Amino acid sequence: MSLFRSLKKRLLFVLFLFSIFFGSVGVWWLTSKNNVIKVSNPLQETFLNAKNSSLFNLIKLAEQGNSEAQSNLGLIYIEGQKLPRDYDKAFEYFTKAAEQGNADAQFNLGLVYQNGAGAEKDYKKAIDWFTKAANQGSAEAQNNLAVIYDKGMGVEKDIKKAIEFYTKAANQGYVHAESNLGQIYTEGKEISQDYKKAVEYFEKAAIKGFAEAQYNLGVFYVNGIGVAKDDTKAFEWFQKAANQGFAPAQYNLAMMYVEGKGITKDNKKALEWLQNAADLGLPEAKEALLKMQQNKELSFI
Repeated sequence: MSLFRSLKKRLLFVLFLFSIFFGSVGVWWLTSKNNVIKVSNPLQETFLNAKNSSLFNLIKLAEQGNSEAQSNLGLIYIEGQKLPRDYDKAFEYFTKAAEQGNADAQFNLGLVYQNGAGAEKDYKKAIDWFTKAANQGSAEAQNNLAVIYDKGMGVEKDIKKAIEFYTKAANQGYVHAESNLGQIYTEGKEISQDYKKAVEYFEKAAIKGFAEAQYNLGVFYVNGIGVAKDDTKAFEWFQKAANQGFAPAQYNLAMMYVEGKGITKDNKKALEWLQNAADLGLPEAKEALLKMQQNKELSFI
């Protein structure tokens, strides 16, 4: 999945507005000599050769200064699907839309500066644009700001600021922020360790289907950390994460089958899950798989 904010809903909205406004006069508007579209040279060929009418309309709106269209066109250039990938063009259109106050474009421009795609990496500018988007309520921007302060990326590490922004995003139900808060409260670095809060946030993210949070919740239940020890619940959460291809969960699920924790002992299923995790490159799974093949005893780690 792309790091950049999905354009589907935004794009549909823009095209809906376009169809309402231009639908009844579309043919006349395109053929009238007094209304010839003026497209900047770099886009001229793309515009004239656009096979998809929705793309044609989107380019037209972007050239007319519509910030939603500019933001979505930037995404199209980033993803390189409907148009050839062009980071410079993406940067250009994100900038145009961001300067008009478009929160999605501000967030995406922050990503450009953070990842160095289409512009030189610049954490200060990334923070500036993320902050603008965050102030407009963008949960993605709030989470990214939190990560920057959490990891000390281009700025001094500041866990308090990280928690502040993670919490803002988590309060909007942003799953990555919920999981990240769970991790912060689990580790207890620079703040008081709080397993109950960690469980609370992991559970919120796990219910939404976030594999890493499901795995962490399983670890808490199997060890009785912040919750009453419960092998059955641990197995259930490991299984949910394992089914999504999360290798550490696949390994732990295998070990539960080996020992019969929360499930009937089943070496065949244990081997299957270990093989899955090993195929994903998990070293401990490869080691455990070798031991099982050699009929050596395994224990849950």
